[in-house]
Order: sequence, then C-alpha cells, then structure tokens
Amino acid sequence: RQSILLSILIVEDYNRPKIFRFFERWLSYIDLAKTTGIAQIQKRGLSDRESVGILQRKISDSFSSKKHPTLNEVRAFLNKYNGNGYDEMVLSILQNIDSGFIEK
Repeated sequence: RQSILLSILIVEDYNRPKIFRFFERWLSYIDLAKTTGIAQIQKRGLSDRESVGILQRKISDSFSSKKHPTLNEVRAFLNKYNGNGYDEMVLSILQNIDSGFIEK
C-alpha cells in the first residue's frame, strides 16, 4: 500500500510542483482551485501533509481486506481517484518502485 501511495505522490508532485500547490491552497478559499495538497484532494486549504493523510486513509479503506491488491483493483482505485488515463502514469511508477507488483 505504501508503494501505491508513493507512486501517486510522485505523479502528483510532478504534475503540481510545490509553488503551484502553495497558490492553489490559498485560491481554494475563494473557490478558484478545487483540489489542494500534494495528493490533490477536493477540500479547501489542505497542506501537503493533510492531503497525504487523507489519501493514505482512502488507500487503506479501499484495500483493507487485501494484503496484495491485484493490478485490476489498483487500476480501478486510480481511475476512481483521478479519472481515466491517470492509472497508466501511476502504474508505471509503481512498477519501478515495487518490481514484484505485477507478479502479485
């Protein structure tokens, strides 16, 4: 689960560098940004740390009954989390972080 979290955070950090997240956080208070924090959670004014905590709980809740989620389960979670196409970016990172992931 930690490698799924880390893979998402790498993709999000690449797509939204810290300077952008800084402005998004403040713009969210006037409804000019929908997502905040490195994990890009739809909630106003989240810090990176707060957003990671929320994402960690979402991952935990989604895979609580699974020690090793399948590729299809992870793909479904990623598509629900951030839409179609997002899964490929995260899965490519995940495969590099956890080389045994595909075989599990």
